[in-house]
Amino acid sequence: MSSESRFVALRYSLNVMRLGLQRSIPRTKKALAMGALHYGSQSAKVPIGKVRWIRLRPIMSGICGSDLSLLTGSSSPYLAPFTSFPAVLGHEIVAEVDDDAAPWSKGTVVVVDPSLACAARGLDLCESCRNQRPDACENRAHPELGPGLLLGFNRRVPGGWSERMWAPVNQVIPVPETLSTRRAVLTEPASIVQTALRQVNWHEVGTVLVIGAGSIGLLATALLHDQHPDLHVAVRGRYPSQATLARELGAGTVLDEPDDDKLLRSNQLDPWTGPPMPVKFGATPFRDKGFDLVIDAVGNRSSLSLAVSVTRPFGQLLLIGGAGEVALDWTPIWSRQLRVLGTYGYGEDGPETFRSVLNWLQDTPLPLDNLVTHQFRLSAYRQALDTALHHQSGAIKVVFTP
Repeated sequence: MSSESRFVALRYSLNVMRLGLQRSIPRTKKALAMGALHYGSQSAKVPIGKVRWIRLRPIMSGICGSDLSLLTGSSSPYLAPFTSFPAVLGHEIVAEVDDDAAPWSKGTVVVVDPSLACAARGLDLCESCRNQRPDACENRAHPELGPGLLLGFNRRVPGGWSERMWAPVNQVIPVPETLSTRRAVLTEPASIVQTALRQVNWHEVGTVLVIGAGSIGLLATALLHDQHPDLHVAVRGRYPSQATLARELGAGTVLDEPDDDKLLRSNQLDPWTGPPMPVKFGATPFRDKGFDLVIDAVGNRSSLSLAVSVTRPFGQLLLIGGAGEVALDWTPIWSRQLRVLGTYGYGEDGPETFRSVLNWLQDTPLPLDNLVTHQFRLSAYRQALDTALHHQSGAIKVVFTP
C-alpha cells in the first residue's frame, strides 16, 4: 500500500532514441544530456508496509559519476534490469528529518544509505542478504517496489535531487552536530571507497597508485593517508586543481602528465616501474616492475590501459571507477598474473559503514571540505551539470542545495 505526495524535483526519463544517438555519435553525449531531465512538480507513492519509511527534506545532494554516465548515455546496460525510469536521481544525500513519526526530532540532519535490498523492501531475506552480502541482493527487481539498486534509480521513490524524499528508517543515520554539511555529503562516496579498500591484502602493499583525482580518487587518497600512513601513495591527476588537492590530502607524489599514453611512455613512472622496454608494433610499453596496488578511480579505456601496465607482476588492481564497456588489451592482466578486485556497495552492514565514515569525516584534519567545489540550486541544474561534465572548470564534487 502507499499514499501519494507531490513535490518539486528533477526527474530523469529514459528515451531509447536519445540514448541511441548518444551511443552511436559520441559528440552528442553532453549536448543531449539535458534533454533527459525535467524540473518541476512530481508525484510519488510513499511506501507503506512492513518497513517504516520516513519523510526527509534534502539539504545537499551530490552529483555522482554514475549520474553523469546515465545522462550522457555512457552507462553499461548490464545492470539495467535493476533500474526503473523515469526517476528522481540523487543517491549522495544529506537531509533534514521532516516527519513527526521519526525517532529523531524534526530538523535533525541525517545521511541516507540508499541501497534497496531486502531489508529496505520489507521482504524476507534472500540468501545473499542472509549471508551479509546485501550488495548482491537477489530481490533488487522485486515487483512490489520495482527495480532499483538504489534510491535515485527507482521510479516509485525519489532520490535526493528533490525538495522531498523518503527513506527506510533503519537506513537513516544522524550526522554529528559538529560535522559540516560539505563533509557530510561525502559520506556515501567515502563509504564506497572504504568498502573497496577492505578487499585489499595490505600485507603485500608498500606502494600505491591512485588513477583519477576526482572525488572518489581523492577520498581514496585521504583514507589511505589516515589508515595506512606508512604507504607511499602516488596520484594520477590531469588538472592543476586536482594536483593541489591530492597533495593536501596526503599524496606523496602527483603524476600530472595530462595524457595517459604519454605518461606510460615517460620517465615519471620509472622510480616504481623501471624504464619501459623498446616498443614494438605500437604496443603498450612493457615495464618489469610496478606498484603493489593500483586503484582505478576513473574506469575508462585510457585509465585501465595505464592501470594494468603499471601494476607489478602478481600485484593488485582495485576497480572503484565503475568501468563499463571498455575495449582493452587483456594481455598484461594474465601475463603479469594480476589480482583484479571488483567492488560495489557498502559492505556487510551499510548503515554501520556510513557511521564509521561519518566518524572519520569528523575526526580527520585533512581539508575534505575543499572537495565540494561548486554548489547550485536545483533549479540551476543545467549550469550544475555543465560544470560537473567539464573538469577544466576545476570541479571535483558538484552538489545541489535547496
